[in-house]
Order: sequence, then structure tokens, then C-alpha cells
Amino acid sequence: MKKNNIFPNVLGFIVCFLVFLGSMIFSAMYPLLILAGIAGFAGLAFFVYRIISFYNKRT
Repeated sequence: MKKNNIFPNVLGFIVCFLVFLGSMIFSAMYPLLILAGIAGFAGLAFFVYRIISFYNKRT
């Protein structure tokens, strides 16, 4: 992973976090948002893995 590939990963992390946060706030009104929350949480795990592996390769 090159250095300029870290920024899309951080952006993806932020977007997935906002999807997860929004779905947890509004899931009482719209029960289908629970699926969006699961997808957002899976995206968080994916992007955290990519960011951590990027910094582990650097050292």
C-alpha cells in the first residue's frame, strides 16, 4: 500500500462510522437501518484492518 492510499482508507473509515452512528441513532424510527448499522460496523472493521496493516508495513 502506497502512502497516498492511506487517505481513502481514513475517509472510508469516517463514512462507515457516520453510517454506523446514524443508524444507531435512528434505528428506533426505521428498523431497516439496523442492516445499515451492521454494514457500517463491518466497514469500520475493514478500514481499521487496512490502516493498521499500512502502519505495520511501514515500520
